[in-house]
Amino acid sequence: MRPRQANKAFHFIVNGRPIRVCKPFFVSTLNISDRVIRTVIQKCQNHGVLQNDRRGKHDNHTTTDETLISDIKTFIDSIPRVPSHYTRQTSTREYIDGGKTITDLFNDFKVAQEKNSKPYDQCDLCLQYTNSNAEQKSMIHDKYIAHIKEKKLSRNEKHDDRFKIDDKNKVLVFDMQAEDWGYNFNKTEDKNILSWNDIKVIKVIKSEPFSFYVKTSYNKDAEFEKINVRNKRKKLNPISELTTVKAYTGKQKLGENKKKDLKELLDKNLIPNFYKDFYDTIL
Repeated sequence: MRPRQANKAFHFIVNGRPIRVCKPFFVSTLNISDRVIRTVIQKCQNHGVLQNDRRGKHDNHTTTDETLISDIKTFIDSIPRVPSHYTRQTSTREYIDGGKTITDLFNDFKVAQEKNSKPYDQCDLCLQYTNSNAEQKSMIHDKYIAHIKEKKLSRNEKHDDRFKIDDKNKVLVFDMQAEDWGYNFNKTEDKNILSWNDIKVIKVIKSEPFSFYVKTSYNKDAEFEKINVRNKRKKLNPISELTTVKAYTGKQKLGENKKKDLKELLDKNLIPNFYKDFYDTIL
């Protein structure tokens, strides 16, 4: 049998007198979590004094080359600015043409750096490996090699995807952080702990609307793991009784006034030519 854990009492000091309160009141008043309480108890010394906060007090900090920072600032300053008619005349904000995305700008910077044989920005793991000594590198060597392998595999996948572009293949982009999941999918069907940051591929099968499959590697030999979407604690209708209703019966049309305004913006070159083909398809 395990020994019984010691009881914990919570007090507030009011006018110099300790007043005992319940745990929910204590937590809600200080707006803290149970984790904070557990940490304080663990870090408390024998004589009741809390240890100093040791977070960040180590010598293995990730550093960025000052030359690289200077090159980034120089590159940003070299991007042509365009005037804006939607801010005050005294505004200090600067604007660039919307013809290029952040990815395009990074690729331009990368090409410029490679042309001058200079380093370009790297991910945290690559930078950590570069800044580590021999002993530290040996500790993360396997993780770094796997990371480089996945980088090459992801580029191969991107290259292959470009040759699959046709009318039958569509690319859909979702902001997963903006979606309300409503259920925590943190385990696979085989009870393996799932980290969403490690997911590389998601597969959805039309005949299985309440499950999806994930892979944590771009390797062709890696197997998919199944994740159930349905909350098993609740009694839900079977799939055969579910019917879907289309949100729209046809393509949504723009109002005539909206079309007129957009066409005027295009004619006056107030909308960059980069977007002209898109607007021509909806006007």
